[in-house]
Amino acid sequence: MPVINPAHFSWVYIGDRSPKTQNNLFDLIVKANEFVKLADRIICNSAYELKPATFTTLPDVLPMGPLLASNRLAEQTGHFWKETQHA
Repeated sequence: MPVINPAHFSWVYIGDRSPKTQNNLFDLIVKANEFVKLADRIICNSAYELKPATFTTLPDVLPMGPLLASNRLAEQTGHFWKETQHA
């Protein structure tokens, strides 16, 4: 596993970097991990061919994609269904 600088952890790097923000973000990540454990499957925006070792190691993570969101204001290419004008 590559070495990581603790200053780059998401709960340290995001937001105003105050201790309260860091604690709240860390708690959110911990709670999200608890909910992930309850899921039968996790859908990931990737392809098996791009990260075969990851998907072999984590069989409950299903690659679906990659779904691309290019040209966001005009053509929605990263979504399953076309946007409806009637809604």
